[in-house]
Amino acid sequence: MVLDYIKAKYDVEPEFLWEKFPDYCIFRHRNNEKWFGLLMEILASKLKIQSKEPIQVIDLHIPKEGADDLLQEKGIYPGWHMNKKTWISLVLDGTLTDETIQKLIEESYQATLS
Repeated sequence: MVLDYIKAKYDVEPEFLWEKFPDYCIFRHRNNEKWFGLLMEILASKLKIQSKEPIQVIDLHIPKEGADDLLQEKGIYPGWHMNKKTWISLVLDGTLTDETIQKLIEESYQATLS
């Protein structure tokens, strides 16, 4: 869902940068090369979820002032392997609605535009 949405909405192709993690991909602006998303599969325990199973997440950039409220929502965590003040991780397991995910992708896209 995320790959198709980003391609259709922003005309951005995923970039697969890491040989060690061939399924991880980033999304970046064409004009400034800034990342607005990182899609990956990590162990749920990395987000302090009580599970040893892998889970798909997307890390998104957010304004610092918006983090506290977002982190109160189920399915949203501090950005894994990113700056936890300006990145969040969304669990892509059905916990969050497609509309919520799309809204947060849009916010990340806009936050990294300039």
